[in-house]
Amino acid sequence: MRPSRTTTILLAVAALLAVLLLLPSTQHAGQTDLPVISAIDPTAVTRIQLVKSGQTTVIEREDDRWYLRQPLQAEADSSSLRSLVQTFTKDIPIDLRIDEGNLEDYLLDDSNNVSFELFTGGSEPAISLVMGKDLPGGSTILRLPGSEVVYRARIGGRHRFDRKATEWRNRLLLDIDPTQVVGMSLQGPQGVLTFVRELYATEVQVEAQPSPWRLVDREAFVPDQTTLDLLANSLSRIRASELHAPDFGTGWEAPEASAEVVLADGSTLRIDVVTAPSDNAALARVQGRPDVFRIASTWLRRFQWGPLEFQDKNIFAFNLTQVDSLILEEGSHRVRIQQDLGSKMWRVVEPVVMDADLRKTLYTVNALSDLRALRVSEGSEPGAAGLDQPRSRFVVELIDGSSVMLEVGHAFQADHRTESVFAWANGRLPIYELNAEAYTRLRQAFLKN
Repeated sequence: MRPSRTTTILLAVAALLAVLLLLPSTQHAGQTDLPVISAIDPTAVTRIQLVKSGQTTVIEREDDRWYLRQPLQAEADSSSLRSLVQTFTKDIPIDLRIDEGNLEDYLLDDSNNVSFELFTGGSEPAISLVMGKDLPGGSTILRLPGSEVVYRARIGGRHRFDRKATEWRNRLLLDIDPTQVVGMSLQGPQGVLTFVRELYATEVQVEAQPSPWRLVDREAFVPDQTTLDLLANSLSRIRASELHAPDFGTGWEAPEASAEVVLADGSTLRIDVVTAPSDNAALARVQGRPDVFRIASTWLRRFQWGPLEFQDKNIFAFNLTQVDSLILEEGSHRVRIQQDLGSKMWRVVEPVVMDADLRKTLYTVNALSDLRALRVSEGSEPGAAGLDQPRSRFVVELIDGSSVMLEVGHAFQADHRTESVFAWANGRLPIYELNAEAYTRLRQAFLKN
């Protein structure tokens, strides 16, 4: 049975595309007159126009922000648009001429293509492309407006341009520079926690540097700087999974949690959060913006954290180059590993002299030198945590004669996925919670193969 004409054409196109994938993405021999997509100045871009199936989307820039103008009016996703524009800040060579005509075979006909125009202030576009299929490996088939010549080039993929107008809407709640965050206030069932820091310049560093975070009205409280830095970074880039109408959701008159962010210029941004009418999601509103954002439910829990979640989780912080010996004591069992300061090699010197596993020993030294807890344990007593008779005691002896000690007590199930152990440093409160797997890895250096 002979194949139909349609089948024959499809097989030919498939074979051609397979050949295209095998060709290198550099200018093909004999095609030295291929056009080049000339670079643009990203700061000069004023407008982007996209057309798909007769639907035109117009996006314009004002200062550093982008706005949808057609077919709807709303703030656009500035982060994605900045990334898109960045694609064209260097010349992009068109590396292969593929065909002429047969536009449907490449999704380059008017029913299937995506037309892209980028303007830098004039009435004529600085860049104008018509995009068809993406090829595996990062290349895209395209043509120039008014031409049926089919080319191949690397422009980051059609999928970055092929979006509905609503998909260009800004889903970032704040979209701010986290280095400019100087204050964060969280309001939940446990009250209000306000953390602040200052930005200052020095003679050595002209660019402003942040001071450590502190908890307002709790001067004796030692905040965990890593947790607060991560919170500032995350708050700055919260992205919604969906956008809803302004009247969507309930409970806005008394939100379950709120967060206020203060920037170095004195401006304040507020986010209110309530539970979404579905599992594993929350709804958020940003003061001054009409939309309701659907975000992960973890944000609701994070805004409701109490002081304990922000307490310093650093257990040890010492220079690993100053370590002389590591000791593990478990009941009557004691192992001591010492560093030869000349050769930088490690040996087990107690109970018998033998070479230590260098990889495992270095892991233990590095892990202990900047050991952090999962959290500070709330309301735990040393006896109940098993720290009056610890199951393990790690001692780090330093070259200067000082030492630090980590004692580990009972194991417990932190949640359905995580087993943890209680621990404290140098026999003093607070009691910490450590990941049980991390504790097991600390012991590996002292165990026989």
